Formats: sequence, C-alpha cells, structure tokens
Amino acid sequence: MLEVTDDGVGIAASIRDHLFDPYFTTKERGSVKGTGLGLSTVLGIVRVHAGFVEAVAAKPRGTTIRIAIPATDA
Repeated sequence: MLEVTDDGVGIAASIRDHLFDPYFTTKERGSVKGTGLGLSTVLGIVRVHAGFVEAVAAKPRGTTIRIAIPATDA
C-alpha cells in the first residue's frame, strides 16, 4: 500500500464526492486552471490492476490518499 498524507486544510465535504471525477478541478489562478485529470487517471490505472484508491481525512487536518494494488505470483 502507498499512503501519502498532507497537512493542509483538508478536503471540503462539498467536493469530496468529486475527487476522482475526470476534469474536476479546484485549481484556478488567474488564467491558469488545472486539468482535473490527476486523481481520475490514478484511479483508472489502479482499477485496471484490481486495486483501490481512497481519500480519507487526516486528523487534526489534512488528507491521506491510500493506493493499494494486490500482489501477484507472476
């Protein structure tokens, strides 16, 4: 399992359900806008390998992203 945690302000409940949606982004700075392909691409790759991705609140603040891909005998 790969686990990454930040210590930012966390993910607002209003956007939590959209984290893995293609083209969903919260990054807007002037004329620069994110593509919203990061987490949706990760999810697609991990699912192809029968794994899972989850985002959970890290206490007291921040977010943890967990990625798990099952082991194989190959």
